[in-house]
Amino acid sequence: MADTDEKKIDPEALAEKAELEKEVAELGDIPEAEYLDEIYDIIDAVVSRTDDPTVPALTMRTWILGVFFGFLYALVNTLFTFRTNQI
Repeated sequence: MADTDEKKIDPEALAEKAELEKEVAELGDIPEAEYLDEIYDIIDAVVSRTDDPTVPALTMRTWILGVFFGFLYALVNTLFTFRTNQI
């Protein structure tokens, strides 16, 4: 179980991220469009664009938050049905 919880760190991605951050720092005052392109390059270097199919979607957090907000919505909906002039 501990093996699946560990995040794999890609040294190449970290080196590329550091290089991009250094380039951004050297550029100083750059136009916003170019700055956004640089930001996206940094994000692409760190975050994968594909999903990991081994990560479970139905976790305890998902169920607890889903049930909590479901009950909250039902409660608010019930309270608003008793109003004489409905929204």
